[in-house]
Amino acid sequence: MKRIIVICLCIILLACNAIPVLAAADATMTLKTDKQTLMQGEQVTITLDIKTEKACNSFGMIMVYDAKVFEVVSGDCDSAALVKEFNEERGFVALYLLPGKLDKEVGHVTLKVRANAPVGATTFTGKTSVKNGDDVLDCDINTLTFQIEKAQAQTPSQPTQTPSQPTQTPSQPTQTTETTQATTAETTEQTKPDQTQEGTVPSASEPIITIGQTAPVVEKKNDILLIAAIAVAVVAAMAVGGYFILKKKR
Repeated sequence: MKRIIVICLCIILLACNAIPVLAAADATMTLKTDKQTLMQGEQVTITLDIKTEKACNSFGMIMVYDAKVFEVVSGDCDSAALVKEFNEERGFVALYLLPGKLDKEVGHVTLKVRANAPVGATTFTGKTSVKNGDDVLDCDINTLTFQIEKAQAQTPSQPTQTPSQPTQTPSQPTQTTETTQATTAETTEQTKPDQTQEGTVPSASEPIITIGQTAPVVEKKNDILLIAAIAVAVVAAMAVGGYFILKKKR
């Protein structure tokens, strides 16, 4: 009986030694995104987080994806690192001045689904490297799965053409006619006979110059000349008569 018990215990010990012990990883990289279903031509941004159980002073991740589905648009690496680099063909590289435990967001990458990308499921992950000097830390990373769908054909929107109605501006009668009539009436009144304004300068062809409603000036001139001639004759006669009178007295 004792021999049977000893044999059973030995079998149990051998079985325990055969079971592998799953040790926790020294570091974990986590890829995160806010959408899993993508259309052809659509962009998606992936965030990279890292958490380490041991101190490290550098890490790197080579991107692994289907180049027929995705193309890299842009990316950035942890700005707190002494050396940081994002390469569109490879991925992230960061080197810190002092080793330490990390637990933070360390990078982003923006991908674009190609316009002719095959429809269906595709993945994005990475090959990791976490070190503390020459010591390599074991690191796990997850895999993102995306569902690519065909882009919906966009129907070109036709602008609604509203028939343009000609704007009919009512023609407003011009005031030229009224102004012309007023000017004509005023001119007619000024040129009525026997209403010539005083001081009007006659034209050279007019033989008679009138001032107001007076008689012709020519007739007045004849009267004046006649009176002047008579006055001159009288004065001359008086002068001659006076001369002879004086002569007789002498």
